[in-house]
Amino acid sequence: MRLRAGAPFQPTTLSQVFGSVPPVGPAKILAERDRGVRAAAGRRYWRVVTVLLEAAWVLESVYELSAAEAARALRGLLGLPKVQVEDAGAVAAALEATGRGLGLADALHLLRAPHGVEFATFDRGFARSGRRLRPVRLV
Repeated sequence: MRLRAGAPFQPTTLSQVFGSVPPVGPAKILAERDRGVRAAAGRRYWRVVTVLLEAAWVLESVYELSAAEAARALRGLLGLPKVQVEDAGAVAAALEATGRGLGLADALHLLRAPHGVEFATFDRGFARSGRRLRPVRLV
């Protein structure tokens, strides 16, 4: 999915982008997720990017998942049919890039920046890894 500058926002579920993704994580996370899914039946849920960043942080810091495992768990959550996400194309691409040298936050910052605008950072590792997605200048 390619983003266009100035294109109107179209809420999209990540299941439309990724298809079905099996869940990952400790049994406790899966049990909590299943309870939440049953309770949420019939409702639609909207997820903003900042909430995804917080969720990734909790999965990595509290539940000790790797960045790649957290990204996979978030894809599973966002792939539920009644869950919509802000800027789905950038989120999908960022989740794919996570675990390949980029964290979710860095990938989202990079992919959500307007095209045609130079992206610069002080972080040498981010500049090196981010160049796989788009040009990044090290300041």
